[in-house]
Amino acid sequence: LGFECITSLYGIIKNPRKNVFVGGIIGVVILGVLYFVFSSSVIGSISSDYFFSGKEHSLAKVLVKAFPDYQFLSKFIYIAPVSNEK
Repeated sequence: LGFECITSLYGIIKNPRKNVFVGGIIGVVILGVLYFVFSSSVIGSISSDYFFSGKEHSLAKVLVKAFPDYQFLSKFIYIAPVSNEK
C-alpha cells in the first residue's frame, strides 16, 4: 500500500529513478531498525526463565506478559496483518 503511494509521486520528484529507489531503501531500513528495537525491548523485558520453559510464545503473548497494563498492544499485533488484506 505504501509503495503504491510512492509511485504516484513519480512525476513531481526530481531525478525519480534515483531518488525513489533511495527513498524506498531508506524507508525499509528505518522500519527494520524500528522493528528490531521494538522486538528487542519486548524480549529484553522478560526474564530468561519464561523463554526456557519449553513452550513456544508469539510476540503478542510476550507483549501481554511484559506489559500487563497495556494488553491492547497484543490486539494490534493480531489485527495488523489482517488489516492489510484486500
